[in-house]
Amino acid sequence: MKKALFSLEKISLKIKTQKKAFTLIETMAVLGIMSLLIGMVIPVFNFGCQKKLVNTAYKTASFLEQARASAMANNTYVFVGFTQVKNHEEGGSQIGIAAMKSNDGTKNFGPHNNNLTVLAKPQTLDGIYFEESIELPATSKASDENDGVDLGAVESEDNFEFSHEVYEKIIQFDPTGAASIQSHTPTSPQWIKIGLACIQNKFKKKKNGIALVLDGVTGSVKLSFND
Repeated sequence: MKKALFSLEKISLKIKTQKKAFTLIETMAVLGIMSLLIGMVIPVFNFGCQKKLVNTAYKTASFLEQARASAMANNTYVFVGFTQVKNHEEGGSQIGIAAMKSNDGTKNFGPHNNNLTVLAKPQTLDGIYFEESIELPATSKASDENDGVDLGAVESEDNFEFSHEVYEKIIQFDPTGAASIQSHTPTSPQWIKIGLACIQNKFKKKKNGIALVLDGVTGSVKLSFND
């Protein structure tokens, strides 16, 4: 009798073990489905990121063009400041932009920036950060690194503060509309590049983004897409 009971217990345990275990085919099927889902989700993230980059680039280009037009119309200097409000490496990403104009027509900020007046309402670029490694087409004017500067890699000689944010990367437009990095000494780069990337690009090994390229002589802005 005991032997029969022992045999029944073994059979019951075997059945339970078989129910709990996954076969190799089942495991491979689950992994295959997971890979398929990940492959579908990542392009959605990147599409949303790319759309955000395009909208941000046009928004920033418009902001810069308005600042340039104001400098020429009012025969004065206009300063467009950028600051990385949140760093993408710390779990967030946001760039702030503000525009100031010179009250006396010179490029001096004055003590405590009292020679500057706010030109436009500051803008925030959510989920965006500066990216210096964005490559430009060989046909682009900014492809020769020796002829210009990357805004993400430099800081201006001065800075200004607005709404508790310090803007340390500043592009200045002179009364003719020419663009340069803010400095007390005359500078005339052939181009200024502003490389922008989206925080969701971390899902891709290849970095993509958008670069705004300002012509140093005319101050005009062009967009360069890097997919």
